[in-house]
Amino acid sequence: MTRQPSIRPFYPTAATAGMVMISLGPLLDAVLRDFGADRAQGGLLSLMFFGGMCVAILAINFVLGKLSSKATLMLGIAAQGLGLFLAGGAADSLRSLTACYALIGFGYGFPAIYPGMCVTSLIKPSAERPLGLINGFFAIGVLATPVVIGQALTRGVSWRGVLIGEGILSLVLLVYYLTTTLPDIPNRQNVRPRQLAEIRRANPRLVLVILLALWLYVGAENIFNVWLAKFQIDIFASRASRAGLTVSLFWLGLTVGRFGAVRLMGRFRTTGLISAAGWLMALGIAAVSLSPWRWVSEGFCFVTGLASAAIFPLIASYVGRFPAWFSGVVFSLGYLAATVGAMFFPYLVGPAADWVGFRLAMFSAALPCAVVALLAGPLDRAAAK
Repeated sequence: MTRQPSIRPFYPTAATAGMVMISLGPLLDAVLRDFGADRAQGGLLSLMFFGGMCVAILAINFVLGKLSSKATLMLGIAAQGLGLFLAGGAADSLRSLTACYALIGFGYGFPAIYPGMCVTSLIKPSAERPLGLINGFFAIGVLATPVVIGQALTRGVSWRGVLIGEGILSLVLLVYYLTTTLPDIPNRQNVRPRQLAEIRRANPRLVLVILLALWLYVGAENIFNVWLAKFQIDIFASRASRAGLTVSLFWLGLTVGRFGAVRLMGRFRTTGLISAAGWLMALGIAAVSLSPWRWVSEGFCFVTGLASAAIFPLIASYVGRFPAWFSGVVFSLGYLAATVGAMFFPYLVGPAADWVGFRLAMFSAALPCAVVALLAGPLDRAAAK
């Protein structure tokens, strides 16, 4: 029996990626106040962050295919750290900070996507459990960061100091890579148009449904990631520390749910879990967005995270239905679709909040969740072919 490669080195990678991804939300109010910007402009930061991530995904698959896992991840973390230091130490306008966030997003794309590429390529036939573990450690990073940032801002630390601190942690991760062994994807190479055509012919319907489901779910999730703290501040006049706590409550639900869902995977049908989670997430978002009571809104942040916890790893697990090398590429395409959703869904919330009100703008995140629930059946049927 062939021994499966260890994925433990990816745990701190995922946790650090979670830290960087979530930090914009708790920092957004302080950044906008510092530069005198409105909510519509605030969406530009997330737009450029995830735009940089899109570039990283394309680079990983079309340019850097011959690099080892260690070299690939070290390149990304170095770019991420540089962007964080520039954002915290040199950005003197919202425009320059936006440019820095593009570089941060580019670097972040490497630790965010590459571990999943490895897992779906190396661990067969079922990648649900290892993907769930990696996503669980990602959730731990996201869970802790808003609490730390909220406390730091309340105690007088500037948003610049927070970003520089994250840059220092990126350097620590670089040192860790130098001292550990990372599993490589066998026969990995740069993707060519001919190979994309082969993947499309293998199961075009499954590819399409995976991309659509991830685009919708991650877009909805990142509305919460980017805007939840700002929503609590503007609607309920919460302090930065308490607003940051609501983001942590959302991710506490995700963390508990993702580790707990590992036990459910294999015991229940994947399509049923996705459908139930999508509907419950939509209901939770409605409660968070529309409740007139702060304590109800805050409480349902946890419930919403718990309900949605398994959606991403369950959808991504269908990538394992493709042959070994194809799996990594399809996973990357799925992450690219998800990142495009993360770019535009939160970006549109800023103008929508000024147009129809912040509550309805946040409630809009429930709609893609409902569609994900409806896609569970088509996803399962496509995988069966």
